[in-house]
Amino acid sequence: MQARHILRSIFCMSIQDAILFLRDLGEKTELRNALYACKTQSEYEKSLESAGYSFLPGEFEEAVNVAHVKCQSYDEADEFLQRVEWVRMVVGSLDATIP
Repeated sequence: MQARHILRSIFCMSIQDAILFLRDLGEKTELRNALYACKTQSEYEKSLESAGYSFLPGEFEEAVNVAHVKCQSYDEADEFLQRVEWVRMVVGSLDATIP
């Protein structure tokens, strides 16, 4: 039972990292620039890690779902989904999976 609790805590922390990452994309130009400059999946992952974010592809998608339903207006949801699509575009250009 304790191992299950620990795994759930780690999973929730990773989702929180992904939510924080998506929020920070809207505020931190240097983060966007660093990620956009990445040429490989490895560079992208190192940039995320050096910026303090740690999450897996499934956790990113779960974070998108969690954060999207918390948007309080159409404008907020639209802005949020633009950031999500930007990440998907950048990662897609690396021909890899998120993160």
